[in-house]
Parts: sequence; C-alpha cells; structure tokens
Amino acid sequence: MKRPGAMPAGFVLPVVLGIILLAGLFAMHATTDAGTTMLLANQRQLQQAAFEAAESGAVAVAEQLAAGAAPQPVQHLDSGTPDRPVTVQTVVTARMMTAAGFSAGRVSSTDYEIRSTGRSVRRSEVTIVEGLRQMRAATAP
Repeated sequence: MKRPGAMPAGFVLPVVLGIILLAGLFAMHATTDAGTTMLLANQRQLQQAAFEAAESGAVAVAEQLAAGAAPQPVQHLDSGTPDRPVTVQTVVTARMMTAAGFSAGRVSSTDYEIRSTGRSVRRSEVTIVEGLRQMRAATAP
C-alpha cells in the first residue's frame, strides 16, 4: 500500500546520479579553466623574460653611445642567462652638423634607430625599437 504524497519507487536514484553528474561536470570545467589560466600565466612570464632581455640590449647600446663609442651595426649580446640571447641592430638614420652661429659651439648630432630583439624559451620573442640622438662637439674643420 502506498502512502499519499510518497515519491514513486526508484525516483531517488536517478536524482542522486544526476546531481553527481552535474558536480563532476563542474569539477571538470574548473580543472580545465585552472589549467588554461596556468598556461596563460606561464606564457606571460616567458614574454616578460623576452622583454627584459630585449630591454637589456637597448640599454647596452645606449651606454655605448653615452660613452662616445659608435655601436656595431649588428651585435649579439648576452642578457645574463643562456636561454635568453639578445640581437641588437643599430642603424644610423641621420647625421647633422649645426651651422656656425646657431649654437654656442659647433655641434654634430647622429640619430640612431635601435632594434633590440630578446628571446626566451618556447619561441617567445619581443622586439623593442628605440630612437636615440647622440650630440657631441664637432671637430674643427
């Protein structure tokens, strides 16, 4: 004899299995989402390492210019770690000599374009392009 308002026999098992199935799907989605987030974070760290390597190359060339030396057209520099090589290309884009009477002394300027490419593991690569102007006293003619 059935009680009034009682659930039909065999109804609880499918409901419990459905709840377990939904919990499993949520857990699988959360695991996949966490894995994707970890991959993106790792890739961001590699890009940052490549950027730092490229920046170190641009700074090295700027220091060469500040010391008065003319940098080589192509340089392969060490960024401090073996897995982060740096290639720096330096191109002279303009040379100008200020005419006499327009400055306290005769001044020459040289404009450089510096392309510094830093690399990291997993093919992460960043290129920084900077323009620098080197001003110095011109030699007497």
